[in-house]
Amino acid sequence: MSVTIYDVLIIGAGPAGLAVAARLREPIPSSVFTDAEHDRYQWIKKHSGRMNLRPRQRDAQRSKCSATCCRNENRDNTTGCDGEGINIKVLDSSGPRWLASWKSNFAALGISHLRSPMFFHPGPRDRDGLLAFTHETGRCGECVEIANCVGKSMSKHRRKKKIARGHGVGSSSAKVALEIDERDRKDYFTPTSDIFHDYCDSVLQRYSLEDIVEQAQVASIDFGPPDEFGLHVDGAPETNVFKVVTFGGVTKYAKIVVLAIGAGGSPVMPRHLSPVDMEGACHSTQLPKQTFLSRSVSDKILARKPTTVVVVGGGLTAAQIADKCIRNGVRRVLMIMRSDVKCTLLAQKPN
Repeated sequence: MSVTIYDVLIIGAGPAGLAVAARLREPIPSSVFTDAEHDRYQWIKKHSGRMNLRPRQRDAQRSKCSATCCRNENRDNTTGCDGEGINIKVLDSSGPRWLASWKSNFAALGISHLRSPMFFHPGPRDRDGLLAFTHETGRCGECVEIANCVGKSMSKHRRKKKIARGHGVGSSSAKVALEIDERDRKDYFTPTSDIFHDYCDSVLQRYSLEDIVEQAQVASIDFGPPDEFGLHVDGAPETNVFKVVTFGGVTKYAKIVVLAIGAGGSPVMPRHLSPVDMEGACHSTQLPKQTFLSRSVSDKILARKPTTVVVVGGGLTAAQIADKCIRNGVRRVLMIMRSDVKCTLLAQKPN
């Protein structure tokens, strides 16, 4: 019986897993090529076979590779040519579709907009792919601007003066507001979850990635020579491979394994919850699988009685849970956290 050895096996079908799969199928990603080179290769791809192309000397080798690759394609095909031969498989415990867990979590917490700027997306072809998609579909009005983070850029002289005074980068007590050039304002909007999901669907279609996800939870991963796993490879001896076994007893083999599972792990609770405790307490990862508020709390809200919910944690998920509790009618929400409340416009400062 023949056994398939995948080129790449991705564990996790979220945005990170999608970004990896799409990048493997894209021959001219924006992260590797300059904007000028990227535009030129797209033009070559569009006009291949219809005119004589003579690249400049310094770009001859790279352009030759691109033109040769694109000649073998139908010019209407939008799939990346270099990655078409890569055999990719994706395993995800949440479902047989991309973003299954992502979408259920967003729905459970009622998240309408992402918090990240427009350039954080899984499309490898264009840094402004999500922004362009929003304009193309006429949905710019649905996005929300990230306020108070775009302004005049800081000069090197001004930056050095702030560092010297202990108010800039390198100072442990630095508290300098984000200063982003006005020309980049268009990037600092947050898309709706629906726009992001639709854009991800367009990425799936472009690279033919819709049917490579399989629902399975991985139990173990081993690495070694094929004969150690009882595999016989015809021709030249194969290098070491990964053996991935699921809890369902299914075994997959791959040359490369990518873990794109996010935080992962099992929920950590202070103690084991009794059936009575579970009527009013749960872990945040369990919210998509049940009603948001327990029956006793919901009954009190309907009866207009005082209600209190305690949220343990001070991260973004905790804030989203607290927000939804208030929107659902909870009178008082208490947040218990190890440190002071910290509010930032962005998860990380732009370079």
